[in-house]
Amino acid sequence: MLVIFLVTIYLFFYTNPVLAIIYVFVAYELLRRSSMVTGRVAMIQYTPSQAKRDSQMKAMNPVQVDTLEEQVIQKMAPIGHSDPATYVMSSYKPVADDVGSASLV
Repeated sequence: MLVIFLVTIYLFFYTNPVLAIIYVFVAYELLRRSSMVTGRVAMIQYTPSQAKRDSQMKAMNPVQVDTLEEQVIQKMAPIGHSDPATYVMSSYKPVADDVGSASLV
């Protein structure tokens, strides 16, 4: 505390007084914050236990019967739900090279 007082006096006499006034506020805040002693780390007070976090996560994520992927497959997959593939023959003939032994698909 003596060092802070000496620095304040030095700033008033040898530098700009505005700087000394700002330093007074800084010194006050420094002393105020350093004088508070809690004896405990603040992080420990606000961190829940692992069991409590697990129960909260289970409440937020209930067990689903089907996953999203399974629901999409059941809704959109044509296997077993659609008609057999039908080929349409038309008079249109594309201009392309011979496809060899490829199918009509």
